[in-house]
Amino acid sequence: MRVLGFLLCGGALVAVPAMAAETIRAGQWETHTAISDVSMPGAPPGLAEMMKGKPQTHRHCVTPEQATAGPKELFAKSEGQCQFTRFNMAGGKIDTVMQCKQRQGATMNGVVKGSYTPTSYKTTTRLEMTGPQGRMVMLSSGSGKWLGPCK
Repeated sequence: MRVLGFLLCGGALVAVPAMAAETIRAGQWETHTAISDVSMPGAPPGLAEMMKGKPQTHRHCVTPEQATAGPKELFAKSEGQCQFTRFNMAGGKIDTVMQCKQRQGATMNGVVKGSYTPTSYKTTTRLEMTGPQGRMVMLSSGSGKWLGPCK
């Protein structure tokens, strides 16, 4: 579930999309996330295929306070066990790396790259989880758009 949360927050990373001199616009956002590839050696047959290609759409409201705090602060608070080792979001470009501590000594590293405007974003995410059960790599894409005031 944390992997899915990271993907969705990877969307939220920018879906709480964009602000500093306005990287994030407060209001209603719609985000789309889709897993394009999964490598899970030793996983039950068909599990990786079940995860791929199933787009998820979410809507959420970004408050003026959240927009002012910016995406780095909002994302860091939502993920607790995670920290950014790199966070660059400027000039319409996104380039971040986050490390998360998982249960039973597992670690997860996520790299998010993309572009943004105050009212939209597009990202690609590469997650790599390593732990006692082995290594999993997941690739996904995300996008989001500002819909208007919160409802």
